[in-house]
Amino acid sequence: MKRQDIALFLLSFVLTILMWLAVGEPTRNKVFNVPLTIETRDGIAAVYPPAVVSVDVTGSQASMDRLREQDLRAFANVTGYGEGNVNARIMVQGPKDLDLTYTPRDAIKRISLEKEVRATFAVEFRQPGPEGLTAGTVPPKVLVRGPESVVAQVARAVVGYDLNKEAEGQETRWKVELLDRESKPVTALVVEPDTVEIDANLLSLGPRSLVVAPSLFGQPAKGFKYAGTTIKPPVLKAQVPPELASTLASLSTESVHIENASADVTVKVKVILPEGVRLFSPNEVEVTVKVVPDPAAPPPTPPAAKPQGKRG
Repeated sequence: MKRQDIALFLLSFVLTILMWLAVGEPTRNKVFNVPLTIETRDGIAAVYPPAVVSVDVTGSQASMDRLREQDLRAFANVTGYGEGNVNARIMVQGPKDLDLTYTPRDAIKRISLEKEVRATFAVEFRQPGPEGLTAGTVPPKVLVRGPESVVAQVARAVVGYDLNKEAEGQETRWKVELLDRESKPVTALVVEPDTVEIDANLLSLGPRSLVVAPSLFGQPAKGFKYAGTTIKPPVLKAQVPPELASTLASLSTESVHIENASADVTVKVKVILPEGVRLFSPNEVEVTVKVVPDPAAPPPTPPAAKPQGKRG
């Protein structure tokens, strides 16, 4: 290569580096949906929506790669206003160590401000359980606060725990949901606390399915034998105290007498309930004890013949 060509190559390379430094790294743009916080003065609450704003983020690719959506904060400060409607300016903040600019697509939002009210609701179960089931949560009540018109829509505070299922396999902590009179969700309110625990002591680990075991008294008549028992219903659902949950699997009945029976015996008897156990149905079952001839039994002894008197 000639010396003149080498000089031109070096000059071209230097010019390329200088142009790259002058232009810099190309910028990138991305849109983020950021939750909107509305700062109000005491006793005033904002009626949502808007709950989310779209933010254009512009900057270098390196900074963009480091940015997380949760790093962005969008807010409107309306602490200088009382009840009514106000045009609020949306502000966006992000990490200061990144080479980025943040621009809300809607710089102004129309915000409705109302008096903030509070109301207390007992926590209920979304689906009703079997009749007579005692259940509850810890704490049993929650505080709801927010705009007066929105709080007025709330009819119930509920959790999704299913009282018709066994306690095992279900979560013990549940998020509280607010429902209106038509069981539609009511959102954008503050719930304190927003999660509750299922009270196992009140729930009593019920309903439990317990097998009915009849108590038989006596023996069939000679030449007959016991051939099985049927119970209607064979299983009862009951509310069981925690101290019995691991040991109680069946319920006994009052005595069913089959003494000297030579045919099936069908009776209605009550179930014996341990202390603290409650049934979700009437305390009575129908027990049928099947009694059949016993082919292995010895034949009955014929009665002795009566002696005949002497003829005169």
